[in-house]
Amino acid sequence: MAGIAIDGGSHEIINNTIDGFPIGLWTYSATADVYNNLITSCDWGMNCATSTLTMDSNGFWNNSMGNMVGACGDPGSGTLYYNPFYMDRAGGDFRLRAGSPYIDTGSWTRDIGALEFVPSALVSAPSGLTTQLAGQDGQVRFTWGKVPSASGYQVYYAASPGWPYDGDDALEGASPIAMTGGVADTSIVLTGLTNGIQYHLDVSSYDATGLESDLTALYYATVTPADQVPPSCPAGLTATADDTTITLSWTNPTDADWAGTMIRRNTSTYPASTGMEPSFTPDGHDLR
Repeated sequence: MAGIAIDGGSHEIINNTIDGFPIGLWTYSATADVYNNLITSCDWGMNCATSTLTMDSNGFWNNSMGNMVGACGDPGSGTLYYNPFYMDRAGGDFRLRAGSPYIDTGSWTRDIGALEFVPSALVSAPSGLTTQLAGQDGQVRFTWGKVPSASGYQVYYAASPGWPYDGDDALEGASPIAMTGGVADTSIVLTGLTNGIQYHLDVSSYDATGLESDLTALYYATVTPADQVPPSCPAGLTATADDTTITLSWTNPTDADWAGTMIRRNTSTYPASTGMEPSFTPDGHDLR
């Protein structure tokens, strides 16, 4: 059984979504233009016999025995082989998520597949994106601004450059990661990433029906190993006292990652940290 079967004649096969068949598209002794079709999770994507096909900008994904068999011809330079990110394949919802690589990448700048992505009219894309290293190996923190009307957010990530957002190495889950903590759940620490790799990250908001906004502007972060080496100690510490003031002087270290010098004090016992808050200073300091 095939999702679409053509026996003879001349045809245009354009903007279809075909999923879960033994054969996605079967042609026999046919002539056809085949554009912007999305064929996923079939045994064979296409099976072509004695046919003349003109093809481009189709999408194939997860076809277990292969994407094309027989005399299908050249798939075209615009054909893609990525996860489409359906809204809910198991539930029969084959609309594309905001991070799908098949949005606006088909012929005539149309989406690939039967269902055009239409962003939610109820929510806007998040803004104010920032990334920062989270201080541990393989981690990055990704933060964005709250969208008041949103029910939640979808976080997309992958190793750069380019499509697709198919990251699967974060311990928090494969891309996209649904943020279900509500409108104020605007930050995530991705863990388990690979040090030295540049990841690209993006986020959409979604409304109460699950429809997403457009994506925000693309952000990048290179994961680096956690700093395990403290800077050198300050040198040449001297102290000069009078009735009310002790003046401390020292030479700060020259380490590239030095950020400040900590002073601890106590009026009675050593060590001087018990019950006392540390202070930071870039140079000499007076204690009064």
